[in-house]
Amino acid sequence: MAININHLKRKNEIKPPRVILYASGGIGKTHWATGCQFDANGSVIPETVGSNRPVVLCIENGLGKLDVPHFELYQKGITFNDVIDAFGVVYENSDEFETVVVDSLDWLEPLVWAETCRRNNWKTIEQPDFGRGYLATIDVWKEYIEAVNALRDDKNIAVIQLAHAVVNKTTPPDSEPYDRYEIKLHKLAKAKMIEHCDALLFANYRTSTIKSDVGFKKTVTRGVGRGERLIFTEERPAFLAKCRYPLPDQIDMSLGYAELVKAVAS
Repeated sequence: MAININHLKRKNEIKPPRVILYASGGIGKTHWATGCQFDANGSVIPETVGSNRPVVLCIENGLGKLDVPHFELYQKGITFNDVIDAFGVVYENSDEFETVVVDSLDWLEPLVWAETCRRNNWKTIEQPDFGRGYLATIDVWKEYIEAVNALRDDKNIAVIQLAHAVVNKTTPPDSEPYDRYEIKLHKLAKAKMIEHCDALLFANYRTSTIKSDVGFKKTVTRGVGRGERLIFTEERPAFLAKCRYPLPDQIDMSLGYAELVKAVAS
């Protein structure tokens, strides 16, 4: 295509977000992704379940009692190609859904490894020397990203990708090493997934510390909290995050996915 002055644009078309939400287990990632909001006691408000018209690709068995459409992709014998086929089914029936939830990326990763090994006749992903097996997985991850983009670009469907958090040590060039939360993926896959998403969100409980006198001129520091769940949208030393939308640096998780939708539309 020959580019000319008529191709200039001032504002991009608003498209549904490609989100990665990661956190430790049990905080409510799947509930949030399926549109649930929570009351002051932390209980799900029933009428909000499925409010974003989701379909869940359950690569792990973590849906619990949520009554929403889903594919059970954690059964024995399920492959990476089965996951891609599920994307295809959603693509062909896109009028029924507004959101696709991938639960979760770190359970998808072994399927990506297995598919990479199958294509290269390797017994394990570590069979090639010098990490070349993990490098080869990026081609398979790209196929997954293409499936995500097809739903978003062609069918106007948002894609929320869930993942578990892991604590890794980071070594910045300008400071001492420290620990931080990251996505539980191999470093090459993690970099690729962060690159492609519109929002990388980290969820955690609100905590504060108090010092208590234990006698003998000694004090101990304890973490305290009331169970309030927050979603963080901007990177801090303690965790990775990013957001291309005008969200505050932290939002109340109990308000649900609808808060992100408002920010995308603003």
